[in-house]
Amino acid sequence: MSEVLTRFLTTQRAQGIDGRVESEVAPIVNFVINLLNDPVMLDINGDHLLTITREVAEIPHPKGFGQDERSLYFRWSTARENGWVRERDGKIVQLKRVSQTTLDGKYAPGLNAFWKFAVEHWFAHGPVPSFEFGTKLNRPAAERDAYNEDEVLTFFGAAPFTGCKSIAHCWISGPQYIQGYFFWANLIELLAGMRPSEIAQLRCRDILDFRGEPHFRYAPFAPDETEKQRFDPQPGGTRGKTKSAYRWIAIHRLLLKLGIVEYRDAIVSAYRQAKIKEAGGRDHLSEERLAAIEDQATSSGSSRIGRCM
Repeated sequence: MSEVLTRFLTTQRAQGIDGRVESEVAPIVNFVINLLNDPVMLDINGDHLLTITREVAEIPHPKGFGQDERSLYFRWSTARENGWVRERDGKIVQLKRVSQTTLDGKYAPGLNAFWKFAVEHWFAHGPVPSFEFGTKLNRPAAERDAYNEDEVLTFFGAAPFTGCKSIAHCWISGPQYIQGYFFWANLIELLAGMRPSEIAQLRCRDILDFRGEPHFRYAPFAPDETEKQRFDPQPGGTRGKTKSAYRWIAIHRLLLKLGIVEYRDAIVSAYRQAKIKEAGGRDHLSEERLAAIEDQATSSGSSRIGRCM
């Protein structure tokens, strides 16, 4: 199973998928590898699957463990061997099982994705098992204070989205329809689930096709810089809260209808024209300098979508 995991991760990286696989799929697969003593996947039977189903629900929440103790198997082993009360830093900590949200939203999808790969490449027998975890001891999903439909319609029916006085007076109704940062950022937050800090760091070249569909690519560096950074790290680049923050985010069809791609193209075009004008015109620039301007137009800080919206 460990060899299949290595192949799975290599394949995902080759497809341009960022750190989420390592941070969300690999941990639960490594837990199963340790739990079953790294079995040959073609030998896995119903007893193995029942063991996985039973023990994944018994993984403790990270609270009560240090940064060097976050391995799922370490946490599970600690609770199994020493009980659900632990002393750490002179304090008694009551361990708790992971929530149903974690089981349903992280562990089950992670194992499903890995097993699907294994079956498709003949490393395991099909069909893909239906991984469903949870007991009464796993806390249910917390009820979120989400917007209701009326609140969403009220907010996006306000002046910034229907017509305002000016950029500086966006909350006053008027004849101007301004697609500035406030306009795009709020829509991206709602429709893509990105954080404000992530939106502010988007570059023009971070809007691109992934598997044939338009996506935001939230990643540390531009695609052609990623490999270079492995060997010659440079300061700057996109900052994420965690490694799993780096990901591809599908661009909602409403954002496409409103012109997010055309907006990106307008930013690139305006930057390109300004730089050419500064140099005295296209005739005064070499092919190398024109190519450099083209690259800067999509990747430099001055062309960040978040900064120019």
